[in-house]
Amino acid sequence: MRICFVVNSVRTQRPTYTTAHLAFAAHRRGHDVALVSVDDLSHGDDRIVFGEIVRAAGKQPDAAGFVRALVAPDAACEHARLNDFDVIFLRNNPHVTNGAGFASIPLSSLVGASSRRV
Repeated sequence: MRICFVVNSVRTQRPTYTTAHLAFAAHRRGHDVALVSVDDLSHGDDRIVFGEIVRAAGKQPDAAGFVRALVAPDAACEHARLNDFDVIFLRNNPHVTNGAGFASIPLSSLVGASSRRV
């Protein structure tokens, strides 16, 4: 299964975060797991949501190794359609401000138009 976690920032993930444990558990079970920062999402003219996704390289032994692989400077990034994932977990906190001092855009306005109902 292809699973994507939308987070405030991939680079600020910590091994103690619940999202890191959820993502690592899916990774450990063999799922294709990716993370994307909310600021790395874009919306195309065709109502498709794209993102610069990050994956942990190789099999990681624990959540700490998984997070280290995600935040590594050489972590694999790729431009991908979020519609191609089976599951998208919206794990960002819109009340946390980014470095510019304002909150991230509401994901419901970006993702809602292209999400599938199950």
